[in-house]
Amino acid sequence: MRQGTRAGCILMALVVGGGLSSGCGDDTVRLTFRPTVGTTSSYRITVETRTTVRMAGENPRLDELDRAETVLTTHHTILAHDPGAGAKAASGVRVRVRVEERGAADRTFIVRFDRSAQPVAVESESATTIGDQDRTTLGLPEIFPAALSAPPDRALRTGDQWTIDRAITLPGPSKPTRLVGSGQLIELGIVDDEQVARVAATATLHIETKRPATQGLTPVGEVRLEGTQRTTYRATHDLDDGAVRTASSTTTGSYRLLAYPPRATGGGPASGTMKVSIRSKTHRIR
Repeated sequence: MRQGTRAGCILMALVVGGGLSSGCGDDTVRLTFRPTVGTTSSYRITVETRTTVRMAGENPRLDELDRAETVLTTHHTILAHDPGAGAKAASGVRVRVRVEERGAADRTFIVRFDRSAQPVAVESESATTIGDQDRTTLGLPEIFPAALSAPPDRALRTGDQWTIDRAITLPGPSKPTRLVGSGQLIELGIVDDEQVARVAATATLHIETKRPATQGLTPVGEVRLEGTQRTTYRATHDLDDGAVRTASSTTTGSYRLLAYPPRATGGGPASGTMKVSIRSKTHRIR
């Protein structure tokens, strides 16, 4: 049951980042997402996850699927960019993200942004979805490291802050939810002779989801999770093309867990709690 439990928990543990493109005006920059269709960026990501499950009447235990550290490679390809889309349209930008992990089949996701560069949905193109029990925990910072802090579509100066409050749809049978928090332009600088901007953000995400529980490949019921996760995020963006150069994020989540047995067996759910800590570091490799 713990495998399915972990699968349910990991929905969007890391939903944070947004694209960036440069814009100028004296000492201001415009950090909105303005990509070129067909371009591809690649990243190497290290992910550390720690999950603790406690069922009623049991001692706390670490999920057996925890991994001290996993290295992923992701490739982001810009599929579409419609500058004329309305601010609330979901067709402003679409990015295909292919996730490679040694010893596992590739996973593919589509991240959709509106015209104002705000992420509105993450969809799975693969047979698997975020949080499959035999895979590394993924969230937005891993799938698309520029999607949580997405700055507003206006000129910004160093120190300027913005509010994060938007609806977002996640993969799997999850209820639509809202990402709420704040972001800030920390500083402008030079790295490797390139102009960069450093941003930071903190956001919370309420999650309600249900997932099949399995033992190996055998269904053994259903797991339902409800709780809140908090993510802190920092990133350095190149101003010439808006790409993320480096990023880091930390997510902590606390969830109420209900594990339902197969319907044929009857009986009520077992209750428990789950605590998750996820740290990731991202570096652009090309």
